[in-house]
Amino acid sequence: MSTTTLAAPASLEELLLRSGQAALDLSGADHSAWNGRIVESTDDILGLAHWDGTLHLDREYILDPLREMYALAGQKHPIAKLARYREALATILHEHSHFLGPTGATQEAARAAFVRPGSRQLEEGVAEAWTQAHLNAYLHKLGIEKVAPGIDTFHTNGHYAPYVTAVRMLTTDLATRAEMSPTKILTALNNQTAEHQFDLLTTLYYNSTRLPDLEPSGTSTRDHLESI
Repeated sequence: MSTTTLAAPASLEELLLRSGQAALDLSGADHSAWNGRIVESTDDILGLAHWDGTLHLDREYILDPLREMYALAGQKHPIAKLARYREALATILHEHSHFLGPTGATQEAARAAFVRPGSRQLEEGVAEAWTQAHLNAYLHKLGIEKVAPGIDTFHTNGHYAPYVTAVRMLTTDLATRAEMSPTKILTALNNQTAEHQFDLLTTLYYNSTRLPDLEPSGTSTRDHLESI
């Protein structure tokens, strides 16, 4: 993980250039599949971590508010305006979290696994729960609180509420069973691609029960746990 302290980005362009490395440093993951490219989109999707490694960001709801934020850098704003900026930055962190993975992970394998039942819900829930838990740290890492004072003093609702609720229930339950930190479990899941997220979740649950003493961790056992 990088320990170098850099000056805060002075423009949206600089923020976007550093957005991926900041997410990678914050997560502690091995690598990011982001290719450094950003596409300004005008469709109905706020953000998209494309399988080819390109980051798509909506112009109206993500990029334009952040352009305004830098144009008015240092000024005080009402909560409603700060919330727009905060949600835009949360979307950027959320999408970057989709690119995170261990050494050797590929987007092709992640894409193939993403279509398994429940995989999308787990991936999106983990990404959003992790984003909400680490957003202030991300803002501080990029010096955003200096650009938009007060942006780190409140919370916004975010997205994928049902998935986030389920993931928080899962990680809290696992933390209780395995005597681990929910944050540590969430980060471990977030640092996997869709290829192995379910595998990791299944392993954590298996090891947190008496099953290792009762039943070997063969394919049938893992399949049964995963289906549950």
